[in-house]
Amino acid sequence: MYPTVALILDHDTKERVALSELLYQWTWPLLATDSLTSLVYYLHDPRVHLCLVNTELLSDLWQDLHTLLTTLSPHQRLVLSGNTPLPLPDLPDTVASRMICLPYLPPKDALQSFLATHHLPHQVLSPSEQSRCLRERPCSMFEIDSTRQIARFCDRDVFLNQEELSVLQYLTLTKGHIYTYRDLIDLFYLNHLPEDHARKLVRGRMYYLQTKLNRDSKHTAIITCVRGVGYRLSIPMCKAGCPASEHSDGHTDDRGDTDEYGCDG
Repeated sequence: MYPTVALILDHDTKERVALSELLYQWTWPLLATDSLTSLVYYLHDPRVHLCLVNTELLSDLWQDLHTLLTTLSPHQRLVLSGNTPLPLPDLPDTVASRMICLPYLPPKDALQSFLATHHLPHQVLSPSEQSRCLRERPCSMFEIDSTRQIARFCDRDVFLNQEELSVLQYLTLTKGHIYTYRDLIDLFYLNHLPEDHARKLVRGRMYYLQTKLNRDSKHTAIITCVRGVGYRLSIPMCKAGCPASEHSDGHTDDRGDTDEYGCDG
């Protein structure tokens, strides 16, 4: 799991691409969006340490800025980037010390100095490491279409039955939290079977769903097993050959030793 993540609020332009490339060089995994609502949603993820905002996307400056500042956690830093000076209100020192206003695009030296001042990790990757980061990024097009019962990715659509759709919807709504075996047993079997037997059947069903989602896909694992506990949705990461990606709505997780169902359950 990445310990730190950067957020970018900006238009989908070549300038945002340039900023993204710079952060990748500094070993920052990132999520990029042009939606303030999505940005605020992602700010609740404790892995997010840096938030860069193109102020042109703040339609109601005072209200949007208030939303950002009240959502920002103490460990998070905010960079407001724009070519129009912002008439910022008087802010408490504890808030003002965690943010900076820079021109758009943020000058590399100024941004690097801000990161260093706040002891935020950044370093330049080797060319081979940069290439790997650019080949594998969070999938910007992962979504669930409940009407058509489809999980959609950059490279394909996966048709789901009602149970599979329910599981994916729950995993998405719980924002990456673990969906326990007990939850899955209740969903699939309503306690009609002994727990040991039901647990084994659940593992088989989840393994089938994992295989179905990743069959011939250019993405990394989408559902990961938390050993002995249950499952959760992971950020679908685009591999080489998949369209470049921007953001996602889940969590990554490391997998340990697994059984024939992809989990040691």
